[in-house]
Amino acid sequence: PPPSSAIPSRQDDDFISRGSLDKIRQICARPASRAALAGLGGVGKSQIAIEYSYQVRDESPDTLVFWVHAGTQARFEEGYRRVAEATKMDGWDNPK
Repeated sequence: PPPSSAIPSRQDDDFISRGSLDKIRQICARPASRAALAGLGGVGKSQIAIEYSYQVRDESPDTLVFWVHAGTQARFEEGYRRVAEATKMDGWDNPK
């Protein structure tokens, strides 16, 4: 598939890195990697993820960037269905 970005919010020009981005970069530098941000609401998880997503998109235009909401199981599953459809994964149109 062609490169894609599905980032839900605009980049914050006033974002200040807190070291978390370095840790995420380290984790995600490995092939087929993934990372999850967990914590109390309002501590900046979404802003860290948004900033990381924009940086990856800008530095590596061939990298696919998708945003999957995980607040509920239903939203999580729907997000991954959309990723499967966008990337035309085998069986995306025949979920079981």
